[in-house]
Amino acid sequence: MSDKIKPPIQCTKKEIEAFFQLLKIGSEVEMRSAHEGIMRAKFLAFHYEKESLAGIAALKKPTENYKRGIFLKAKTTEQEDNFDLELGYVVTLERYRGFGICSTLVRQLIERSQDSMYATTRTTNMAMQTVLQQNGFSKAGVPYKGKLQRVKKADYFLQLFIRNA
Repeated sequence: MSDKIKPPIQCTKKEIEAFFQLLKIGSEVEMRSAHEGIMRAKFLAFHYEKESLAGIAALKKPTENYKRGIFLKAKTTEQEDNFDLELGYVVTLERYRGFGICSTLVRQLIERSQDSMYATTRTTNMAMQTVLQQNGFSKAGVPYKGKLQRVKKADYFLQLFIRNA
C-alpha cells in the first residue's frame, strides 16, 4: 500500500482520470463540475493497494459563491471568508472500508495545510463524521437539505463541519 499527496498540476493525466473515476463511483458529488473542482484543488490524495487505487480525498479551493451557499444553507454564525479550503472528494472503495484509509488521507491532507477549512457530509454518514471530529472538525450550523440531480435517492441532509487553523 502507498499514499501520494500532490497538487493536481503535478499529477499525470492517468492519475487525474483515476481520481475522477473513483469520485464517480462514490456518487456523492455533481459530476458536471467535478473535473474543474479536481483541477482547482490545492492537493489531491491517492491511496493505492498494490497497484489499484483504493481511496481518494482532496483539499479543494471552492468558488466564493459555492462556499457562501453552503454557509447560508447551514445557517451558521461562522464567516465563510475565514475558510479558504474545503476537505472533500473523500471516497474509499467499499471493499477497502474499515481499514483507516480515509482517516489517513484526511490526516495527511491536514498536515500539508494548516489553514482553516470546512467539510460537509451526509447526516447519516457516521463514519465520515467520526473521521472529521477525530481530525479537529466540529459541527457548525444546522443540517440542510442536499440535492444531487443525478442520484435517485430519497431526500438527504448535509451537515457542515469546520476546522480552525
